[in-house]
Amino acid sequence: MKEIYIALCVMVISISSYNRGVDYKKDMNLNCPYEFDSLAMMNVFTYVDEMPEYPGGNPAMLKFIAKNFRYPDKSDFQASFRIQFVVDIDGSIIAARVRGRNKNELTLVEKELLKVLCKMPKWKPGACLNKSVPVKINLPLYL
Repeated sequence: MKEIYIALCVMVISISSYNRGVDYKKDMNLNCPYEFDSLAMMNVFTYVDEMPEYPGGNPAMLKFIAKNFRYPDKSDFQASFRIQFVVDIDGSIIAARVRGRNKNELTLVEKELLKVLCKMPKWKPGACLNKSVPVKINLPLYL
């Protein structure tokens, strides 16, 4: 019986330490909605009081993408993308992905776009109750 109890305790401790995410609602008494992001391996907020902002706003972000994005192959033309990423508490972009696509299904164009997104300068981070938190961004792009 003692061995079962010890094994159960070890299992619970290892499972809880595997999740790098923080339960912000419990630990910081924040009221913004969040979910676990399996790519970022942490809890991320889906809507906050102050949403993350690209330096210079959306026009500057689109200008950055247009300047840095290069179609790798003209025959692989694609006009619309459903991009998702997390703006971390320091403003860096993490866990960038194309929604609805596995990594091994990405086209060359999608891979290039994700590479450009990861090169973006740091954003102004999002905040919930004046506390910087990681925020998931859904970004439809039409090129």
